[in-house]
Amino acid sequence: MDMNRLTQKSAEVLRDAQSMAVNGRNSAICQEHLLAALLEQQGGLIRQLIDRMGLPSENLEKAAKDAVMRLPSVGGNYRAADQIYITQDVDRALAEAETQASNMKDEYISVEHLFLGLIECPNSAVGELFRAFGITKHGFLKALQEVRGSAQVTSQNPEE
Repeated sequence: MDMNRLTQKSAEVLRDAQSMAVNGRNSAICQEHLLAALLEQQGGLIRQLIDRMGLPSENLEKAAKDAVMRLPSVGGNYRAADQIYITQDVDRALAEAETQASNMKDEYISVEHLFLGLIECPNSAVGELFRAFGITKHGFLKALQEVRGSAQVTSQNPEE
């Protein structure tokens, strides 16, 4: 994934996911970190879209944070201070986010693309959360269309 194509909010989500992994002493960023970071973003688009879908975004956020807490942690000096790894599942979701952005003819990868990447390529824990909360690609895209219309992501700060 070309990190230069991330919007400011997407880059913020990835930093937050990394912080969660570091603070939780997890050995890598997992999809659970990415989902929780998307949902806890202040004034974030993803929570708005989940709410628009008629689903309880605060409950999903709590469930995502609980999933993060269940991830195994590593004691001691488990990684170099300047290195953080991502799981293959996260890599697939990020690649899918880039594909979704291209398919939507967007120049930058925004938070909705990251969420779509998770919907399209979920690991077992995230997939189970999506099933439990009734999150589908169709429902998410419908809510996104209602909010975004035909606008495209043409800058690194489209939320402004």
